[in-house]
Amino acid sequence: MSVANVRWKAVRPLAICGALGLGAWILFADRVAKGAVESVGTTLIGATVEIRRLHLDVSHARVELRGLTVASPFEALQNLLEADELVADVDPLPLLEKKVVIDRLAAKGLRFGRPRTTDGRVSGQGDGVRGQVERWFAQLQVPASSTRASSARLLPRRRSLRRSTRPARPGTAGCKGSMSPLPSTPPST
Repeated sequence: MSVANVRWKAVRPLAICGALGLGAWILFADRVAKGAVESVGTTLIGATVEIRRLHLDVSHARVELRGLTVASPFEALQNLLEADELVADVDPLPLLEKKVVIDRLAAKGLRFGRPRTTDGRVSGQGDGVRGQVERWFAQLQVPASSTRASSARLLPRRRSLRRSTRPARPGTAGCKGSMSPLPSTPPST
């Protein structure tokens, strides 16, 4: 392939777009990831999730969180978790399959149940998975009278349990194909 065959009209815009994308990644990736983690964490837990600094190190496949604070969804002025530093080494190949595999997770300065100055609970639509489960469970409330009638139809009939007239082998207590012998006890009459 010679220099004359290269389409410079296509290479230049492609190189410019690639450089702009790389510059945007360098400038904004950490901020966007920090906002996404705080937003999703707050929605899942139903309480405020705060991160002082998040750094994505793509060359070493590492995520660093500094100053993580997770408020308690149950107590108004209490933190569920505080961490000075969390470092996760991520395996990059499963990310192509939309899977996250963390090879190593190191934590420094973990504290639980510490007091906080403001209420960290979140109410409304983002009240966490617990609120969603409670709303879903409230839809499944069935009156007690209809439960007995419907469950009686769903359960199979009980078979009578007759005692075998054949004596059991010693050590198996009548279990066919038992892997380990049970302690032998004299049969009750």
